[in-house]
Amino acid sequence: MQAQGCQQFYFKYCSTFDSTAQGNIGPVLDALLAELGETRTVISPALPVNGRTVYQGYLFVGEQLLNESGMRHHPVTPMEDAHWAA
Repeated sequence: MQAQGCQQFYFKYCSTFDSTAQGNIGPVLDALLAELGETRTVISPALPVNGRTVYQGYLFVGEQLLNESGMRHHPVTPMEDAHWAA
């Protein structure tokens, strides 16, 4: 894509990246940045239209902290920590 002149890239990460203490978002972004020859990027973990927001490093579902919402009981990926460490 770079060879064809593309200057902007969009990487959509999994909607449940916030559900686990470990995951692949960091390593995937590192690999993408390395491939593009870049050192930094902008990520946006919030999607207000779906009630997902970040405030002072904490993820919210509506007005509730993520780990106090119904998502804490997700059957596959329980979301037990609302703190999003950048």
